[in-house]
Amino acid sequence: MTDFQPILAFNGRFDFTAAYTWEKPAIHNFLDNVAANPAAYGAPADRQADFQLLRTYIKDLDFPNGQIYKQDEPYQQILRKLNQFVLDPTNPIPWLRHREPFYIIFDLLGVFLSLMGPAPTTGTAPTPKNYFLPLVVVYAKWCTKLAPETNQSPTVVQVTWSTDNNKLYPFLGASARGYAYGTDGPPREWTKLVQETRHGYLNGVLQAPYRNFGTSPGIAADAETGTNFGNCAETYPFLYILADNALLANSYGIAYKPAKTTRPVYDGARFWHKTRGGMLPPCINCKQLITWYGATEAHFNLNV
Repeated sequence: MTDFQPILAFNGRFDFTAAYTWEKPAIHNFLDNVAANPAAYGAPADRQADFQLLRTYIKDLDFPNGQIYKQDEPYQQILRKLNQFVLDPTNPIPWLRHREPFYIIFDLLGVFLSLMGPAPTTGTAPTPKNYFLPLVVVYAKWCTKLAPETNQSPTVVQVTWSTDNNKLYPFLGASARGYAYGTDGPPREWTKLVQETRHGYLNGVLQAPYRNFGTSPGIAADAETGTNFGNCAETYPFLYILADNALLANSYGIAYKPAKTTRPVYDGARFWHKTRGGMLPPCINCKQLITWYGATEAHFNLNV
């Protein structure tokens, strides 16, 4: 087995190389099967209600016929109240010692996969190359399948993982997407609401001079292209792992560009490659978050 050969996941029932090629019906079939019987996949049986809730929301936000997706215009893949500029997030979903609400389809998929449990503890040991890279690449690929168009999938997805009770627990997240993005009319209102809400989740860690929405190292460096805290794929993974002192010291991460998942078959060596692959170092905002949390930046830039 080469360094990049993915190991089987989820109680030996999930082959990353096959899952990378799945179309939307196969993805939904997997979500259905887990929600029906989590224990069969090595996932915690006592979280079945969460799996079922997430699975239902993902279906309801799916393009083109999801009930919530098309409940009003503009069509969006976010949980929202009918005919109002109001988000309708899930109740906070617990994972180890932390909990947060979710409202974007890509984050709902990320928490679903995260709830599946730790990396395998038997057989070939999980590594960044044989487990966490295929995990985040398959997640990236599935996001492109769930999005109405390629340019409406997240720009970046990310997996952060750490050790708890001698097991490696990953958490997945995506950059903010799936909402009506724009600078005029209703898209302007949705853009502001989604971005400010995600920014608000980080209030407990943001420090001067970047506590307020509209301020960040990225915006300070380039006011036109810089983004706010909360936009990045790392938002939820960092909240669940870097904010947990028990997980902080041994935390690692891989950020990946979904646009780099166009190859017809899984190719770990290519995906890992520094120039031809899609792995990304932490952006300027994430570097600042890593510093504030007290994590190690090199742990989030593994293919140097």
